[in-house]
Amino acid sequence: MRRPETERRWLRERRSEALRRSKRHQDHVPPPVAYDPAAEIPPPIPPAPPRPFASDRVVWHVISD
Repeated sequence: MRRPETERRWLRERRSEALRRSKRHQDHVPPPVAYDPAAEIPPPIPPAPPRPFASDRVVWHVISD
């Protein structure tokens, strides 16, 4: 069974619209960048500052009568 003419026209328009959109998208794709292996290595994490010992901390306790 053949599709009605309106449906075929609709499908044809959708296909051409998708093709136009994909071509338009290709125009906006940036050119490939030269591979730089150093760019893939993350910078080293700086060491954390030394943590004080528990005896170095002052803790105040409030004692109520």
